[in-house]
Amino acid sequence: MESKKLEKLASVGTMGFGYMGGSIARYLARSGYAIRAYDKFQPAGSFASKLQDVAKSDIVFVCVKPKDMEQALLDLKSELDATGNSPLIISIAAGVSIESIEKILGKERKIIRAMPNLGAKVGHSVTGFSPNSNVSAEDLQIVSGILGSFGKSCQQNSRRDNRSRPEHV
Repeated sequence: MESKKLEKLASVGTMGFGYMGGSIARYLARSGYAIRAYDKFQPAGSFASKLQDVAKSDIVFVCVKPKDMEQALLDLKSELDATGNSPLIISIAAGVSIESIEKILGKERKIIRAMPNLGAKVGHSVTGFSPNSNVSAEDLQIVSGILGSFGKSCQQNSRRDNRSRPEHV
């Protein structure tokens, strides 16, 4: 993602428009973000876009079930490679580590592992998030603001205490 001073300028794509992906997209749209959503299995409502359009976003939320994650990331990688875009990737798939996402998308990508809870549906989520080493301080401020659109957010940094890392929840 190119550096942006105003997080409101960021376009946000969601890959997956189920319970969590749909909730996130709706709250971000209410907060003024331009939303593009793609779901392989169900309609994405007024946010419906093709995967290649989602891949052109500044930030891409990957909101698919863990069992579908590998194929979703392979599909996304193909589109990212085709467009040459390098968005900030935010995964909410439970139990899928940053390292496993890097294996598919590439270690050079900016990746954040986030764990929102069901309160996201009503704008009261408490979301823990953890970045990989490519995510800048400015990116973290933007992500904190975005996650704050549907509740509160808390950055988890410790690589030593796995219990506090969102990817191990």
